[in-house]
Amino acid sequence: MKYILTSIIAASLLFIAACDKKVNFTLNPAVPAATASGKISKDRNGNTTVDFQVRNLAPPERLTPSRKFYVVWIQPPGQAPENRGQLALDKKLSGKKKITTPHKDFDVFITAEDTITGAFPAGEQIMRASPKR
Repeated sequence: MKYILTSIIAASLLFIAACDKKVNFTLNPAVPAATASGKISKDRNGNTTVDFQVRNLAPPERLTPSRKFYVVWIQPPGQAPENRGQLALDKKLSGKKKITTPHKDFDVFITAEDTITGAFPAGEQIMRASPKR
């Protein structure tokens, strides 16, 4: 019985991992050392989840023009961008963000902004991806 249960759990984990797809980000030349990687998946409620991380991203204060924050946005086709909050960086210039949305088709992008709560992106776009589920 223990062997069967272990096999079922292992098969389930492999199935879940196989459902995750890689997300490729296009980076702005203003942040040449930065890298970004992520994955897209579907949660148990049918929502789309994008889980990504960035590394070696210059603090927004070092950009030209200088900004205060990085803000994450999603934008379904034909719709206005949706602010999904700040992408905070740690001391190693890395950051992580997980986004959940009911949309299946959308772009995710990061801008450098002077405020976290803006309704529309005003700053320079730093990176962008078009995840497909």
